Amino acid sequence: MKRDFSLVRVHGGNNHGASRIKTRFPILVFFLIFAVSGRVSAGTGPILPNYESEARIVFQGMCDGGKVSYSTYYKQGGYVLEVARILPEGFFYFIKRYRGKEEGWEERYFRQVNNFSNLRELVHEEWDDNVKQMSVNYFNKLHDLHTTCTKMVVS
Repeated sequence: MKRDFSLVRVHGGNNHGASRIKTRFPILVFFLIFAVSGRVSAGTGPILPNYESEARIVFQGMCDGGKVSYSTYYKQGGYVLEVARILPEGFFYFIKRYRGKEEGWEERYFRQVNNFSNLRELVHEEWDDNVKQMSVNYFNKLHDLHTTCTKMVVS
């Protein structure tokens, strides 16, 4: 005698239970993914400060004949932020905040494709790789290596 343990047998020949599982499973997976991703980003607040209104520009410059333009913002007691626009790739940001003697400097790195897209935080190495692919001169400027980038002090 052959045993059949399929859902059809378990549910007495009614395939309704199996079809409900098949249709509800993708919906359940979607909500689980949505809930987890929502929890990760919920309540984090603004990623970057309102630097254009609260900080002052201390340096401006460009690289690669204007393909890269950058501004360095400084807010006393707050942060140093560099914003670089690399055409046509978008914006690259890095921010340094002093967290005190015990913690030292916190550094975060972001990329934004255009003014309307969301910021994406990257680990330092990935951000560096992206910048280097877009502009070796700007990468070199950031790492105090030989570069043809210009730099102007703004007071």
